[in-house]
Amino acid sequence: MIGTEKRRDNDCDRKDEAGDRNKTADEDEDDDETDKGKWRKTRPGPKSFVVAIKTKTWKKIKPHAGLTQLQQPWTDVLYEAFTKVNPCCVLAFKYQHVKCRKSRKKRAPYFKALAICIFEDCSAKYKFTIQTKPKPCQKHIDIHVLRIGEVTHKEKDLKFRNAKFTKRGKIAAELEKGVSQHYYKSLRNTPPDEILAGNISRCLSMDVLRVICSEVRKSTRLHDDVIMEMMLCQKIMKECSGTASQVAGYIQHLQVDPFGVHLYTDCGLRILADHLKNSPPVTLHLDATGSVMSRIPNQTKRILYYALVLPGKGKDKPPLPVSEFISNEHSIPTLTFWQMETLRQLGQITTRKVHQVETDFSWALIGSVLLAFNKESVSSYLNRAHLIVSQKVKSADAFNFTVLHLCSSHIIKAVTQGFAKKTGEYAVKEYATYCFGLLLNSTTLQEALNHFQDMAMLFMSANKSNAVMAAKNTLDQKILKSKPTTMDETLPPYVEDMERSSNIKTICGKSPFTHLFNGVLEKIRCTQTESGTNNEFYCPGIINFLMSNYMGIFPLWSGMLLGDLSRFSKESNKEIKTKETNCHVEQWFSIVKNHILHRKRFLRPADFITKMFNSLQGRYTQHQMMHNLGSLSQVASPKHQTIDQQEEQWAKRSLSERSAKHHSKYFDPPEVVPQPKRRKTKQTSEGQSEVTSAQVKALWSKKACEIVVAIIQSKDKKRSYILHHSEMKTLQPHRWLMGETIQCYLHVLVNNSDQGHRIYVLDHYTANVIINDEREKVRRNILSKVDFYDYEGIISFLNVDENHWMFLYLHAASSQVFVIDPKGHDEQAKSMHAASKFREFFKMRRICLNKNDWVDIKWNEGLISHSKQRDGYSCKSLSSNAIAL
Repeated sequence: MIGTEKRRDNDCDRKDEAGDRNKTADEDEDDDETDKGKWRKTRPGPKSFVVAIKTKTWKKIKPHAGLTQLQQPWTDVLYEAFTKVNPCCVLAFKYQHVKCRKSRKKRAPYFKALAICIFEDCSAKYKFTIQTKPKPCQKHIDIHVLRIGEVTHKEKDLKFRNAKFTKRGKIAAELEKGVSQHYYKSLRNTPPDEILAGNISRCLSMDVLRVICSEVRKSTRLHDDVIMEMMLCQKIMKECSGTASQVAGYIQHLQVDPFGVHLYTDCGLRILADHLKNSPPVTLHLDATGSVMSRIPNQTKRILYYALVLPGKGKDKPPLPVSEFISNEHSIPTLTFWQMETLRQLGQITTRKVHQVETDFSWALIGSVLLAFNKESVSSYLNRAHLIVSQKVKSADAFNFTVLHLCSSHIIKAVTQGFAKKTGEYAVKEYATYCFGLLLNSTTLQEALNHFQDMAMLFMSANKSNAVMAAKNTLDQKILKSKPTTMDETLPPYVEDMERSSNIKTICGKSPFTHLFNGVLEKIRCTQTESGTNNEFYCPGIINFLMSNYMGIFPLWSGMLLGDLSRFSKESNKEIKTKETNCHVEQWFSIVKNHILHRKRFLRPADFITKMFNSLQGRYTQHQMMHNLGSLSQVASPKHQTIDQQEEQWAKRSLSERSAKHHSKYFDPPEVVPQPKRRKTKQTSEGQSEVTSAQVKALWSKKACEIVVAIIQSKDKKRSYILHHSEMKTLQPHRWLMGETIQCYLHVLVNNSDQGHRIYVLDHYTANVIINDEREKVRRNILSKVDFYDYEGIISFLNVDENHWMFLYLHAASSQVFVIDPKGHDEQAKSMHAASKFREFFKMRRICLNKNDWVDIKWNEGLISHSKQRDGYSCKSLSSNAIAL
C-alpha cells in the first residue's frame, strides 16, 4: 500500500510539472504575440547588394598617398548610397581599412568597412567592400554590401545619424527661414519607407535643429558679452560711415547700467531737416514697444524700443524713424537726454523747429517732450496755452514752440472705459462718449466751455427741467450735425489704458483750465431745481471723472492747439484739423516686428541694431526718392500727383484713401442718438444672494454636462479660466473636488486678495507635468507666453492618487520651493524633488525659448509649519489655509 501511494504521489508531481511547463509555454507564446505588435514593418531589401558612387565623389574621399583611411565625409557618402537600397537602418560606422600598395594580403579587398544599426533591438550588421582599387577612367565605383542579422525596429524608437561636416553646414544655411519650416519641408521629402522604419536622418528632430540654429547665431556674434558686442558694433558702423558724414555711424551713445542706446544717422537727420525746410509744419510721432530685445544680464528691467517717426503718406510712402532709443530705464531724465541729443545734432543742420509731437498718455513721454523741445514743464505749457487761447498774447514769438498732442484714439478709449465704470447704463455711457467727442473736436476755448456747460447741465441734474431739456436738444443737434471724420488712420488704432499717476492731481490742480471748467460747474449747481421727473441721464460721476483726470489738461488732447496758432491773434480761413492719432508710429512698429525682424522676439541688442541699420539704409534712400528730396528746388507738380492718385484708384487703393472713407465711432454723427432704458428697481443684497443660491441649486440638479457655467479672469486680464458644469457639480456636499473647481477657487482667492499681479497661478495639469512627466511632455507645456520676471512667486496644486491634493509654492526672493502635504508625509523630500524639476524646467525654457527668467535661481526645498489632516477628506481646506500662510 505504501508503494502504491508513493507511485501515485510521483504521478501527481509529474502532472504538475507538465502543467507548469505548458503554462510557461503559453505565457511565452502570449509574450511573443505581444512583442510582434511592437515591431515596425520594415523593408530592408536584399541581404547582399551593390551600391555605386560617382568617381567625382570618390576623389573627395579617397585616401592620401601612404594612408589607410578614407577622408571625411566618407561615412555620409556611403550612407547616402546605402539608403537608396536599404532605407530602414541608421548606421554607425565602426571600422574602415584601405589596403596599401605593399600589403602582403593579395586576396584581401581594397577597402572594407563595418557598420551597425543603432536601433537598440536591431541585430543587423553591414560589411562594405571594394574588391579592387578604383581607376580614374571608371564612371562609378561599385561597393558590395552584405547584411548579417535581422532588421528589427521597435515602434516607439526614432533614430537618426548625427549631422556633421558639410551636411550640418547645409542645414545651418537653410535654417535662416525658420526651424519649423525646414523641419516640415524635410519631413515632406522623406521617403515613406524611412519613416515607417523609424529613420529620421533626413529631417532630424526639432531639438537638434534648434541646437544647430543656436550654433549659427553664436557663430555670427562679434562677442559673447552683450556690452562688448555693442561696443564693437558701434566702432564698425562708425568706420563704415566714412568721413563725409557729420554724424558718424548709427549708435551715437551707449551706456551700460542702466542700459541705453541712442540710434540715429546723419541721413535720417538730413531727411528731417529737408522736410522742415520744404514742407512745414512737420509732426513727429513718439511711442514705445517691447518684446523685441532680451534683457541685459544682471539687469532686471525689460528693454523698450522708442522711436520718433515721420508720418507716412499712403502707398509706397511708409512712416520713417528719424531717431530711435532702446533702454531699460524709462524715466523722464533718460528720455529727455535722448531727445535733447537728437535736437542738438539736428540744430547743426537746420534752425527750424518741429511744429508738433504726437504721443500717448504717458507722463514720462509728456514730460520729456516738453523739456526737450520747449524747455518747460507741463504746468508752464498749460499756462502758455491758456494765454494763447485767451488771446492775451499777440507777438509772433509766443507761437514759436512745439505743440504736444495726445493720441485721440487712446484718449477716447480711456474715457470710454472710465465712463463704463461710472454708469451701468450702456446708452448713457455711449451718449456721454459722443459728447466727449464734441469736446475733443473743439478748436476754441469758448466752444469747449459751451459743450461742457451742456454736458454738466444734463449729467449733473437729478430732475428734468426746461434747462436740462434745452441742453439735451443742443447736444443732440451738435452730435447729429458733426462732420464725418477724415482722420488719417493707416492702421487700426492701438489701444492701451491711460497711465495711472498721482501727478495728474497736482497738474490739474494748478492748471488754469481747471478753474475755468469749475466755474461752469458752479453756475450749473446754482441753477439746479429739485422738482420734476427723474432725469434718465443723471450721472454726476461722469463729470467728476472728467474734472479729476482730463479737463485740467484740456489743451493736450483737444484740437485747440492743432493747426495754425496765429488764428488766435488774427483772422484765418485755413481749415483746422480737430484731431490727430498716433497710428503712424504704430504702423512703424508693425513694420519692424513683421518685416524687419520677421516676427522674431527677444533678440540680442546687437542683432536687433544690426537688422535695423541694414533695413534703414535702404528705407532712407526710398524715402528720398519718393519725396523728391534729392533736389530741393524741384517740387512735384499737382498734375503729376493727380495722375498718381488716379492710377492707384484704378489698380489698388492706397491705405490713405481707404482710411479716409473709414468713419470712426464717436467722431461721426450716429444714425440714432442712444437713449437709456427705463431703470429697474435694484434688488437688495439678500434678494441677490437668494437668487444666486437658487441658480446654484438648479445647476446641481441638472445632469452633468460639459457646458461652461463660469469664466474667471486673472487680475492682469491676460488669462481666463473656465468652469464646466460637470466640475461645478463636485461642489455639492459629500463629493470629491476636481482640479478645475479648485483652480477657479484659487484664482478667485488671489484676485480678492489683490495679489494677481504678484503671484502667478499655475494650472494643476502643467504643474503635474513638470513634476512627474518626461522631458518631451514638459517641453510641450513650456509656457512660452509667460514672463516670470513679472511675478514674485508661483502657486499651484498637485494631485496624488486622484483624490488627494497638495499645495505647491515657489518663492523667487528666497529661492525656495514648498510642497505642502496636508497629511504631512515627507514634505522635505517632495519639496527637494519639486525644486530639481523646476530647475530643469527653467533651463529648458532658456534652451527652447531663449528666455532667462528665473533660470539663475538655485531652487532649494523649504518647509512651512501647518496643521495636519486627521481625516480622509479635508486636504483641500488645509491647502487653502496654507495659501494664507
